[in-house]
Amino acid sequence: MKWKRNQKYLPRPRHLYGLFFDNGCCYVGQTVDLKQREQQHRSARGGWQGRRFSFVLLSSMTGTQADAEAHEYAWRYKAFQHGWRIYSKPPGILIRDPRRRTTGYMKSLAAGYAWPEAVPRRSAGAPSSLAWGFFKWLFLYPFLFGVAVIVLQAVVMATL
Repeated sequence: MKWKRNQKYLPRPRHLYGLFFDNGCCYVGQTVDLKQREQQHRSARGGWQGRRFSFVLLSSMTGTQADAEAHEYAWRYKAFQHGWRIYSKPPGILIRDPRRRTTGYMKSLAAGYAWPEAVPRRSAGAPSSLAWGFFKWLFLYPFLFGVAVIVLQAVVMATL
């Protein structure tokens, strides 16, 4: 069957994939042609500026583009639960909190997914969200607060 140009409204086989980077970040996307999409991402014009990544098939489904987008958000949520930081678009714009745009339906989809064995282990240098949270609250924020107090004291002393 020859597909016409605008087939996003018709149900068809679609694949959800992840690009997993060494820095602990991943990008989740969808396509109807996995090989072509991987070649596009790996090309010089692919937007990732030559960064190395592992291309992993996450799941396949049949549906419209909108259906696949719901699955895409669910996989982002699942990756975030596994400690990956999420890229939205090349060249690496991070999504601060993918849970904000995740609906109950998407969470229920994510609950049914099994994390693929082919996904690489996260690098030791890539902070998990929990470890980064501890670091921020125990060290970074108190340090910044202390610096702000010292600067404020210096300003007050200079005005006296």
